[in-house]
Amino acid sequence: MGAVVHDGVVINENCIIGSGCVLPANKIIPAGKLVVGIPGRIVGDVPPDMHRIKVFGTKLYQTLPRRYRETFKLIG
Repeated sequence: MGAVVHDGVVINENCIIGSGCVLPANKIIPAGKLVVGIPGRIVGDVPPDMHRIKVFGTKLYQTLPRRYRETFKLIG
């Protein structure tokens, strides 16, 4: 959602990077961290409920291409 990730940034697993966040070059984000702001700063761990919502949202998002293909109708 509009985050800017500069060269050399490493984002480890299970992180959430906030909308509009700017991660400066070569920053390393440890696993499971919540990052927000300009410049991006670690504000804590990703809470379990936020992690569950992220996993659910990602799985839902991954279904969209299939759902689009199955329901596509040519108009014209």
